[in-house]
Amino acid sequence: MGAWRAGGFRRPLAVALLFSLFSAAPALAQATAEDPQATASHPSPLRPEGGNVWSVFYGLGLNQEINHSARNINIASAGVRWTRLWSPKFGGILRGHPGLGIEIVPVTAFVKDGQIAWALGGNLLYEHHFLAGRRVLPVWKIGAGFLYADREVPAGETRHNFSVLTALGVDVMVAERSALFLGYRFHHVSNADTGRINPGINAHTMMFGLTFYR
Repeated sequence: MGAWRAGGFRRPLAVALLFSLFSAAPALAQATAEDPQATASHPSPLRPEGGNVWSVFYGLGLNQEINHSARNINIASAGVRWTRLWSPKFGGILRGHPGLGIEIVPVTAFVKDGQIAWALGGNLLYEHHFLAGRRVLPVWKIGAGFLYADREVPAGETRHNFSVLTALGVDVMVAERSALFLGYRFHHVSNADTGRINPGINAHTMMFGLTFYR
């Protein structure tokens, strides 16, 4: 990775944060305080018939070496997500809304020893939004996608990589249909044996974002 640009986490973090705030500004401007009447008829922003969910997010991931995977490569990313929720399909502790989500991730930074490789990509997700309350809504996601970098990641391998991820978090409602998101994501990136070798990259990622139920 000797050819990667220097900058550590500062540059990707700043880019990710600015991207999230810029993307969220129009929706935040429309957010209104909770209406007591609406709260009484809808104990949560999850509509019985389902609906659309829009999100902006960024994440900071720390490398985890597993079974000889690549070492000391951390990940920062920012993106937007659209999710289509269906009506509840399960009961018991799984009571909630399943959905299908699409993530567009225009900013991903692979950071090693102060040097950065930039990438863009996207993910297709299955999501489950649990009916667990009005203010705090648990969410689980699992999915896979594709990344293309401006240089080989890890160094000496391929510029294209595939990603597999799973995440668990909560939406904390701050308005009738707007929430702050906080969660954990395990992110695996590899070239799926399309390169000379395939060490893979694993990261434990803290996710932050804004969610808008429509």
